[in-house]
Amino acid sequence: MTHCRARTGWCLEDVPEQKETQLLSIVATTLMISSVATIAALAFAIALLAWGIRGRRVDDHPICAHCGFDLVGTPASSYVCSECGSDLRDSWAVRTG
Repeated sequence: MTHCRARTGWCLEDVPEQKETQLLSIVATTLMISSVATIAALAFAIALLAWGIRGRRVDDHPICAHCGFDLVGTPASSYVCSECGSDLRDSWAVRTG
């Protein structure tokens, strides 16, 4: 079987069938490993980006997730942010720090 690539410079004209299969298997394995490594690096980069956007926690005060207003003095019976008016009963509406 003949497989030649002019641009890459490799050719499998005189390689026996078994060696050619081994070579193609090695190439496929290398591509699979590099794909997995690329996906892992991308996932790590996305995690770092999310962590960077979130920022560092400064204290343990509740903060409105919509506007960033410190809710430490807000009465427990209040379900509305006094700064922006967003509903604080949702699970994502209040963050810590």
